[in-house]
Amino acid sequence: MSSLYTSITVAEAVRDCVATDAALLAWSRATYTATPTVYLGVDEDQPAEAGAYPVIGLVNLRRTGSLAANAIVWELDLGCAVLDDRVLTTAATAGQAATRTYPGLQQANYLTELVEAALLQSHLFISVTFSGESGAIADYPVFVSYSTLSLGLRASSRHPRFRS
Repeated sequence: MSSLYTSITVAEAVRDCVATDAALLAWSRATYTATPTVYLGVDEDQPAEAGAYPVIGLVNLRRTGSLAANAIVWELDLGCAVLDDRVLTTAATAGQAATRTYPGLQQANYLTELVEAALLQSHLFISVTFSGESGAIADYPVFVSYSTLSLGLRASSRHPRFRS
C-alpha cells in the first residue's frame, strides 16, 4: 500500500488483499468450483449474474481520524453472497423435530469469516475489528452475510501519512 493512505488506496488494498487470499480462493474453488468476484462498489440496480457468485462486495467507505494521534480508522461495509438452492431436510421422529437447513446461509457466513481472517492476517492495518450479521432468506437462493469492518492505521510520527 502507498505511504499516503487515501480512500482509494485503502479500498484498493482491501480489495486486493481479499482477491488474492489463498485460503479464501481455495475454499471458493472447493465449494463452488469458481473463484469469487470481488466488487469495490455495488450497482444495486444491476445485481450480479449467476456466474459471478460467490460475490464479495465492499461498499460505503467511511473514515474518522485524529491528526494529533496521526491515526485514522476506516470503516467499510462488507457483503458476501452465495447462490445455493439446496435445502437439507430431515423428517420428524419420536425423539427429534423435523429440520430444514439452508446451506447457502452457512456458506455466506463462512465466506464473510474468510474475508475477515484475510484482513486480520494481512498485517496491512494496526487494528482490524468487525461486526456482522446474517442476512435473511428473503432472496433465496441468494444468501448474503454482512459485516462492518473497522481498519485502523497509524503513521510514523516523523512522516505523517494523512492529509488534513
